[in-house]
Amino acid sequence: MQNGSGNNDLDNLDISDVLNMTDDDNILKILGDSGDELGLNITGEDLEWIKSDSQVTEDGEEFDVWVNSSSDAKLYVDDDITINDI
Repeated sequence: MQNGSGNNDLDNLDISDVLNMTDDDNILKILGDSGDELGLNITGEDLEWIKSDSQVTEDGEEFDVWVNSSSDAKLYVDDDITINDI
């Protein structure tokens, strides 16, 4: 999400996007700041992402870990980013 200054939105990130953008580890790291927003399907019968109880720290940044409910794909989302259910 870091493509410059200001607020950035990624409205709908689904599992196929993550699998297509990642290598064999299927981990996508998303950097951002407060004001940035990410849309994930996190509730309901068709949910795709579940927030893990753990966080990861890399290069001084804290990331919330989101796992896919049906594959080994993971999202490392900067903890400053707001998650919106889609």
